[in-house]
This record gives sequence, structure tokens and C-alpha cells, in this order.
Amino acid sequence: MDMQLFWISPLIFYPLYKKPKLGLSILFAAIITSIITPAVVVAVNKFTIAWTLAGEYDALFLPRYLHTCRSVVAGSPGKISSGCRSKNPTPRVRKVGWILTISAFVFSIFTLRIYQSEDYRWNIYWETFYGGLSQHIWAFGVCWIIYVSVLGHGGFIAKFLSLPIYTPFSRMSYSIFLIHYEIQTIKRAFSRVPTYFNDAQMMHQFFGELVIYILGGFVFSLVFESPFLVLEKLILANKSTINQSETVVKGNKSKKLKKIEITIENGVADNGFNGKFE
Repeated sequence: MDMQLFWISPLIFYPLYKKPKLGLSILFAAIITSIITPAVVVAVNKFTIAWTLAGEYDALFLPRYLHTCRSVVAGSPGKISSGCRSKNPTPRVRKVGWILTISAFVFSIFTLRIYQSEDYRWNIYWETFYGGLSQHIWAFGVCWIIYVSVLGHGGFIAKFLSLPIYTPFSRMSYSIFLIHYEIQTIKRAFSRVPTYFNDAQMMHQFFGELVIYILGGFVFSLVFESPFLVLEKLILANKSTINQSETVVKGNKSKKLKKIEITIENGVADNGFNGKFE
């Protein structure tokens, strides 16, 4: 699914680079389409996001065209932040943005409780709204954090997310994403009795599976991802070095800053959200 979305992403990002107005129009149209499509599927077929039936899960989760949201929305903060570096958001805009972001995360996490209610009945208005906008609401919160962090207004959140401890996990994150569902499927397949839910049981299950995901992602990354990254480096270039030299002019005096050298390794050249080099 993600590889297919990756292959079609140039249809959006290339126009954004060459003709920003045309690219933004395509991006906006793609976002609107990614809202309308799942909403129509939910309304016409009377599906519920609770996925109470296997057929509903397959119809809502597996089709590629219902998950373009993650790709089209992901390109928004990069384009907006690159075009707005000279014009930072005002304090009022930042305050409203953070309020909306917190509201988006609260909505995405706690509205699932509605489906767990014993007296819940299928409602076309709520199901259509949730089916069309739930992923975009969550994506907005993530995009806002990226946007303000790149512009230097992320505060302690940007510092926390830029901690070096996340570097090894970032290398394994995609491998963990690829294998986690298979591990969950295997666990459900060999279950023969209903699971008893309580807080202690769920905490034990969560942290136990998290360790398995990390170990599995580490092995998967070493066996499959890393060799292909090395092969890509051999084909394209052994090393790519970015040399950056800056000059700061103050009055009639100019001060030469030190030369900064960044080596791109394993496809990663990242020095945190703030974009500052030390």
C-alpha cells in the first residue's frame, strides 16, 4: 500500500516544486477527494468505523484509494514551512494552532469510546463524518507540530522529539510498522478463548508486544532494509557531503562562520526539528 502511494507521490510533489500554485491546487484537490471517498463508502454501504465485521474491516482498511490521506496531508507541512520561513506565524495564530492540535488528538483518542458504548446505534451523520475526517483530524495535529517545530516555535515538544535517543528507533520505525500487524494477526489466529480485558492485562500486553515489535523491527531492518540502503549508496554515490558556509554581516564587519559538514548515511541527514546545526 505505502509503496504504491510512494510511486504516485511525484504527481503531487513535482508540481509543488516546479509550479507551486498548480501543485497546491492538486494537493488541495487530493485532500478533498481523500475526505469524500471514505465518507461515501461508509454512507452507501452502512459501514461502521468500529469494524465489528471482518468484511467492514477489509472494505475500509485495505483499499489503497481510501488511505491517500496519509500521503497527501504529509506533504502539506513541508511545503507550507518552506514557503513561510520569512513570515512566521503570529503568537495568536500559534495559540489557536496548539488549541486545535490538542483538540485533534483528544478527538482522535477519546471518540472511539463512543463505539464501545452498549447502547450505540449506527448513525449515518456521525459515521460519515468520522469516516471522512477522522484521519485528517489526527494528521492535522501531527502536521502542526512539524510545521511550528521547523520554524523554531515547537518549544519543549520539539526539543523532546529531537532527542538523540530516538535516532536508532527512527531507523527501525518503518520495519516495525511493516511487521506489527502480522504479529497481531498471528496472535489472534492462535487464540482459542476470549481475552479478559482489564488494565493490568492490557499494560502487560502492550509493553510485551512493544518489545517484540522493536526486536523484530531490528532484525527485519538489518536483514532487508539496510542491505538495500547500502546497495542504493553504491549505485548512486558512496557518500554525499553537504558543505555549508555562512557569512554574517554586521555593519562594516563580516564574520565567517565555521564550515559545516554533514554526511548522509543510511538515507538520513537530520539534525532535529529546529533546523539548527551545532
